[in-house]
Amino acid sequence: MRRSIFLTGLMAVMLVSLAYAASAVKVAPVTEDRCAEPGQVTPADFCDPLWAWDMEAQTGDNHILGNEWKWGYHWVTGGNSGLDPNYIYQYDDVGNLVGTYQQMAGSNGWGLRDLAEDEDYIYGSFSMNLDAYDEFGNYVTSIPGPENPNRALARDPDTGVWWTGDFYDPIYSFTSPPLVVLTTTPVALVYTGVSCTVNSGIPSSVAGGCCFDEATGDIYGIIQGTPDHLFAVDITEGCAGDTAYCKVTDVSTDAEYYLPGDVIELTVNWKYVDTGPWGMSNTFLVGGGLGREPAGHPRFIQNTMVGPVGPGSYTELFYFTVPMATPLGTEVGGGGHCWPDWSGPGQPEQSIYIEHNLCIIDVYMPPEFLIWELDMTPISGQPIADVLTAMGHTHEFVVNLGDWNLPDHMGLFVLMGIYPNSGFIAAGAPEALQIEAYIAAGGKVYAEGGDFWYYDPMVGGHDFGPAFGIMAVGDGGSDLFTVNGVANTLMPGLGGLVSPYFGENSWIDELSPIPPAELVFQNPDNMDQIGIANFGTGKTLGTSFELGGTDFLADVVMEFVAF
Repeated sequence: MRRSIFLTGLMAVMLVSLAYAASAVKVAPVTEDRCAEPGQVTPADFCDPLWAWDMEAQTGDNHILGNEWKWGYHWVTGGNSGLDPNYIYQYDDVGNLVGTYQQMAGSNGWGLRDLAEDEDYIYGSFSMNLDAYDEFGNYVTSIPGPENPNRALARDPDTGVWWTGDFYDPIYSFTSPPLVVLTTTPVALVYTGVSCTVNSGIPSSVAGGCCFDEATGDIYGIIQGTPDHLFAVDITEGCAGDTAYCKVTDVSTDAEYYLPGDVIELTVNWKYVDTGPWGMSNTFLVGGGLGREPAGHPRFIQNTMVGPVGPGSYTELFYFTVPMATPLGTEVGGGGHCWPDWSGPGQPEQSIYIEHNLCIIDVYMPPEFLIWELDMTPISGQPIADVLTAMGHTHEFVVNLGDWNLPDHMGLFVLMGIYPNSGFIAAGAPEALQIEAYIAAGGKVYAEGGDFWYYDPMVGGHDFGPAFGIMAVGDGGSDLFTVNGVANTLMPGLGGLVSPYFGENSWIDELSPIPPAELVFQNPDNMDQIGIANFGTGKTLGTSFELGGTDFLADVVMEFVAF
């Protein structure tokens, strides 16, 4: 399962929230915000420069152009000091050059200009196209653009719309494919923002494209000077002064994933720092949140008024129910926050967030069936999976059975194979006990194997017979050429099935049912019993042949699912 850790920017009245994503993750704290407690050195505030890295020292390239932050790395384009070929440079988050990749053929001169990114690739342009590169620095594909080249490249991740310009040309907005172009005249725009001084003291001019790191609230850009630099500027809201008023130090849950309808407990550990001359109230609202609306507004917010309290550390618990309509396979997030109650008569409540930790919780529906295939020459697993898919059931192949909570699933297929290519489960192995506990709790298990029932328990293998209602009475031989279904009351759909047997054929264990188990498969040539069904606390079907070696695998899988 993907870990994902997010840190949202902190604004004066924002509630902690989290975007949906698509991978299962473990609960983890995010990095700290840059606010300090009394006595600490005041860290970066809004517009403060954070660092500037010399790009030429490691590359020897003084034609540094564009940059993008993706996959946990800084990606920088370089014109190779006016020579060919040109390169893409990969830096880690502490300024080490970890990769140098040649740009695609034809990128002469300056090569790729500014970089941008979508969900899958980073993009740059030296022609009418936008050229895509993967996380290993490989050229992948190209899409058309309106300029030659497409400078100042950016992409809106919410709409998929691209933006570009080229010196004095209009600003173009476009999608691809198909290429739909709109233009706007930049001279008509009115500047309404704030300005930041970038890395004063470095002989420089800011050039190339900027990019934004959502996790830290930093802007990265290129300085073309002596030498060329990659720089970072903090654009988070920062602190009101040098001290923190209240500070959420941890938010945690106990589970790695939840199902719709489950209740999530968020533990918010927070502390109040006496700010003395600020004169703020020592009454606080402490809150926990789960998820956010598409527009970014938080939902499922629960707040608790705490106080008055003195300086110290405190713990609050919040409980949220995962909505039944939450899409499976997505993630919701939980977070904590606290703020002083500054509101007065007729005044809106004001909030300031100093530090927070978030956890991401996967809303996850386990696959309905698990397939654990230990057979070294497998012939049953994939056909079983194909039938389950055709029936509309989800499944997953198991590598380590201990990683799974069997009661979360409708059934388990254990495929051991036939000697000499069979798997082996030692007596008392954790997986063996896990399977038996699952059956005892009402689980449904199919198991097949030659030596699995009779010979393995004699040489240190686990004896699964009692759990499956099977008594193994003989080691059998290489004498199975036809498999017949036998009339029975537990799995009546198997009665009358007949198939030639073309699976592996040696030491086909001879079985006998332990009532209330019943015989369901037989070797018609010698009347050996080779398949037993049982319905005790759980439901089981055990065979000493390979289901993938018959013509009726689909019939048996469907009957087992319906069992």
